[in-house]
Amino acid sequence: MRDLFHISEFENLPGPDEEGLALMAEIVDKKTVDLDISVFHDNYREKIEVLIRSKLEGEAVQVEEKKPKKPVAKSMMEALRKSAESLK
Repeated sequence: MRDLFHISEFENLPGPDEEGLALMAEIVDKKTVDLDISVFHDNYREKIEVLIRSKLEGEAVQVEEKKPKKPVAKSMMEALRKSAESLK
């Protein structure tokens, strides 16, 4: 498999200009915060542990089968249009 960073089609693409770099730095500075991971809980793991404990104690475990959700957008372009419309 070829390395994506060495594909010839990408070699001539322009790099970011000074204005783009400044905007990126500003966004990163404003969006960067210290992350307190203790506020997050792994609900999936907790549910699995409950199922395992139940099974170990000999209880019958029933799991509901969920049907997959239909995609909100049929295409990426449709999603981008809806996103742009919501910003107006």
